[in-house]
Amino acid sequence: MEEEIRKKAIERYIQGECPKSNYTDLNRSKKWFSKWLRHYQMGHKDWYKDRPKGSHASPSRISQIDRKRIIATRKRLESKSFAQIGTSATMGIIQIRSSSPL
Repeated sequence: MEEEIRKKAIERYIQGECPKSNYTDLNRSKKWFSKWLRHYQMGHKDWYKDRPKGSHASPSRISQIDRKRIIATRKRLESKSFAQIGTSATMGIIQIRSSSPL
């Protein structure tokens, strides 16, 4: 249903109808109309279809060995007085001690 409304709005625009009367007749906002006009003008075949809003990549996990190295380094840093123990300090020490960065 929503896809048909999008197609109808753009068809009316192509036929020369004023954008404001177009989106007000369809009970839609100017922002809504502009969005779908932009999608249409980009030339995609399925411009009127919704696109997924979520991330396409799943979060990556570090190996168990790297996890243990990080924890051990953090504990060593925490035992020293006035040592920085944040992420950048931990990763810096790990990179210095190993030839391959995480």
